[in-house]
Amino acid sequence: CPQSPITLVADEFCLAAVPAVQYTVTNNCHNVAVTQSPAAGTALQNGVGEYNVTVSAGSAHCGVVYKVVDRTAPTLTACPGDKFFAPTCTYPVGLPSLMGNLGVSENCGPNVYGIQSPANGVAIQGPGSVMVYFNVSDDAGNINPFQCVTNVTFFAPFNNPPTPMAASFNTTPSSIVTTYTFGATQTVALDYVKPTSECSPITCAVTDVVNSQSPPADPGFTIVDDRHVTLSTFLIGAAARTYNITVQCGDNQNRTTSSYGVVTILPPSFT
Repeated sequence: CPQSPITLVADEFCLAAVPAVQYTVTNNCHNVAVTQSPAAGTALQNGVGEYNVTVSAGSAHCGVVYKVVDRTAPTLTACPGDKFFAPTCTYPVGLPSLMGNLGVSENCGPNVYGIQSPANGVAIQGPGSVMVYFNVSDDAGNINPFQCVTNVTFFAPFNNPPTPMAASFNTTPSSIVTTYTFGATQTVALDYVKPTSECSPITCAVTDVVNSQSPPADPGFTIVDDRHVTLSTFLIGAAARTYNITVQCGDNQNRTTSSYGVVTILPPSFT
């Protein structure tokens, strides 16, 4: 029997046929019947491991070990079409993965590995065209030498990022009664959700506090920060004061105004 192991190359269906084993039989008396198991032509499957083929001649036996290997690279059946992208905000941006648009056929499987060059995530520094190349490999390490090519065009970023949404207030305060104290104050906490923007940080600020008192310059409030305003009765016996608090939120290009609603400060009462 020949020396083992012997490699058989799988066909397009991932099979290889057992060959007729080449052997030598010597008998000086009479002819000897020779059998082979499994018989020549039996299909062997790739990926199973090693196969033992036995040749018997009377009481004499010899064995041959065969291994089926995949030498066929996957085939590219479809290449991604040309792509066009534009970032919402600015460059650099990462090159996207285009592997989902790649069509592949593989004879043995089950795994096929796509190769994209440049790889997804590579930084694109500005507008222009990028040639992206694809090929594929399989579990046996076979790489298709043919590459398909896709042209990816990057345009200038949008100059008008989405306008930030206005602040969303969770509650609207009701009337607040002060105590009978000269210059009594009440700090109102502004309970709102700051909006978000895809392109730049959002900031919010209290931009206006209007009261119903005359004259308008009456110093009945203090803006503490973007979420707190201190309101005051200021004078004993002063009439009720109504305040409308305005909050503006936005990025460096757009600002949106939100009205917090009416806060009423009632004057002190005698008991």
